[in-house]
Amino acid sequence: MACSKVRKIDRECRVFNEQWTRDYFFVPWKDRAICIICKENVSVFKEYNLRRHHETRHKEYASLKGAARDDKVRRLKGGLAAQQDALLRQSRANLAAVRASYKAANLLAIHGKPFTDGEFGKAMMLAVSEEVCPEKTDTFRGVVVQCVNYIRKNGLKHRQFQAFLSELGSAYQDVLYYTEIRWLSRGKVLRRFYDLLPEINTFLQSKGETVQELTDPGWKWDLAFLTDVTEVLNHLNLQLQGKGNLISDMYSHIKAFEVKLQLLLRQVQKLDFTHFPATQMYCAEKPAAPFPVAKCKDALEMLQREFSVRFRELHVNNKDIRLFQNPFAADIDDARPSLQFELAELQNCDVLKDAFKPDSLLEFYAALPECTYPNIKQHALRMCTVFGSTYTCYTQTSDFSPARSRHTVHTDRFPGSRRGDCNC
Repeated sequence: MACSKVRKIDRECRVFNEQWTRDYFFVPWKDRAICIICKENVSVFKEYNLRRHHETRHKEYASLKGAARDDKVRRLKGGLAAQQDALLRQSRANLAAVRASYKAANLLAIHGKPFTDGEFGKAMMLAVSEEVCPEKTDTFRGVVVQCVNYIRKNGLKHRQFQAFLSELGSAYQDVLYYTEIRWLSRGKVLRRFYDLLPEINTFLQSKGETVQELTDPGWKWDLAFLTDVTEVLNHLNLQLQGKGNLISDMYSHIKAFEVKLQLLLRQVQKLDFTHFPATQMYCAEKPAAPFPVAKCKDALEMLQREFSVRFRELHVNNKDIRLFQNPFAADIDDARPSLQFELAELQNCDVLKDAFKPDSLLEFYAALPECTYPNIKQHALRMCTVFGSTYTCYTQTSDFSPARSRHTVHTDRFPGSRRGDCNC
């Protein structure tokens, strides 16, 4: 007996007929047909299946004829496309956030430095921006750098541009070169470029060079917004720099920055550019194109998510940081068991309470008796040598003397500490 062949739909090579969209309100999606009215899908491109679905589920649409039917189809297709785009946009945003996190972690491993190191901070922000907002990265690398290089790479053009600014009485005498090795360079170049945008455009046109982006209202919105966001990030980076910054100081700056991001996000949605001077300046010019609220809102939300991921461990350890910052205000019940008795002793010692000064934590913890508060001193040592505050750790561990053993570390601030205690 001959074996009967099994019929398989995927071998029939059925093709969606565009006429079915108007007749039955279906559109193709991958290997299925989706009803643009109820969003249900039919797995086989077969007219009978689509007609049966339409006639049994959507009889009320049978009365639509001619232009009214075409208009209804167009609006329903637009609604489905917007819904699919919203889902894809969120998926792309989440994927970009994951890629940005991996890039930042990879840079951290390669450099072996804290994020507060200037060069690493710059590299991390560049890597994140390439994933989070590549179109804004292209804005900088493409147009801004090319225009600056065109003016400055030729000595004659450079002198002519400087003379041109001088004749106009400009507040600036030149544009700035973008320098990769200087982590504040991008923000300064963007700010100077934006402030000199009319002069740069006029000068380039006088040389027969036309850069369409310089007169495009949409591109100028992006430039103004990118300039402001970069300056906000540069301000945070400056706060995290320098000798003497402890984990508690940095955590305060990070928390403040996250609050600022929330404020900026709310204000951008209301078209309030109080803290975005470049954007506010361009808004006052009443450009032809509206402010891209959705795009800028997405960029700020992405930055917000990246910071919440990047500094998640800070929030997890906020109680330990708070205890280090002010042990007299710490809740003994929430402290680790090894610290509870010592905190009880410390918080009830009037002499130490009077001697405590929040701006001199290292001196305070160094003066604590080792025999009475060994665990609190150990906790303080961990706190002052973690995260970006490696200046203190480097100071303690680099002061070696040739006469000493290589296992001995000179520690003036924390007697009895060991190199292994430093979590650099």
